Amino acid sequence: MKRWNCKELHENSRCPEVLRDGMTSFLSFFAIHSKIFHAAHSKIIDMLNQLNENRMVDICAGGGLCSLRMLQKLQNSMQRDDLTLTLTDLYPNKLWTKIQKLGGSSIKIVNESVDARESFARFQGLHLMFAALHHFSPSEIVELLESAVENNQPLACFDYFQRDMKMEILLVFCAPILLLCTSFLVYPFSWKRLFFTYIIPVLPVMLMIDTFISRQRSYLVSELEEIIAQVDAQEKMKIETGVLKFWYGIGKLHYISALPK
Repeated sequence: MKRWNCKELHENSRCPEVLRDGMTSFLSFFAIHSKIFHAAHSKIIDMLNQLNENRMVDICAGGGLCSLRMLQKLQNSMQRDDLTLTLTDLYPNKLWTKIQKLGGSSIKIVNESVDARESFARFQGLHLMFAALHHFSPSEIVELLESAVENNQPLACFDYFQRDMKMEILLVFCAPILLLCTSFLVYPFSWKRLFFTYIIPVLPVMLMIDTFISRQRSYLVSELEEIIAQVDAQEKMKIETGVLKFWYGIGKLHYISALPK
């Protein structure tokens, strides 16, 4: 099946902030409790150790809470309280201030819009991206990698979406049901999110549509290999792609990593 190259509803600049923030907060909640990115932690630890780096930058932070939980797990497992994380996004979440209070001095937030391709020139450290690689077209991924190479900044992107609808169709229909069952548990708490979940159920409908679209936009490893082959970085960066398995091999994290030589 050919990859779709289109935008999801919450990516549209006209999407109301309350809906976008409600969506990304739930997705962050889902990522935490499904432990879907735990398979990426060892990869991140290896890169931090090789770089002797303590700064991380989430360039598509979304809800932000999942990123905070990742930071705390890395601090504990590596026994490094000096690790810090900066949250950035093209559409910053207004609820990040509450995330920052939970993280204390380890969390920094950037409240203005930051294009992921421009973050390498602005911020130092290991740049991370979770569940957002499918948002970028092939040419945009090339631009992202070229920016990392130009600014000599490391990058690691992880995405769990798959284009196998036989495996994923259940999640498409389960996602809105899960939102209806857990919206009142999602942190930070928001009456607006509850209103658009239960009174006027716009969020469950948006979630089902965007979940379907996101799977049609996801990449195969072979496609990612073709993309990174277009980046001239052999002398400066080691760029690779691959798969990390989770849920006993049922789920797969596709990743791209770029490490300065």
